[in-house]
Amino acid sequence: MINDPPSTLKPAEVAALLVQHAVKKHKDRYENIFFKAVGFHCWIICSYLASF
Repeated sequence: MINDPPSTLKPAEVAALLVQHAVKKHKDRYENIFFKAVGFHCWIICSYLASF
């Protein structure tokens, strides 16, 4: 640990990059949200019907 080379990015820069990555990762288009909701609804219906 003591002999590690210094980081090329400052802590504030690393934090900013992590936030930017998280925002890009979690941006969904409305179509994706709609299809996820429909898929979840179908999954719930199938689970309900399979319980009989």
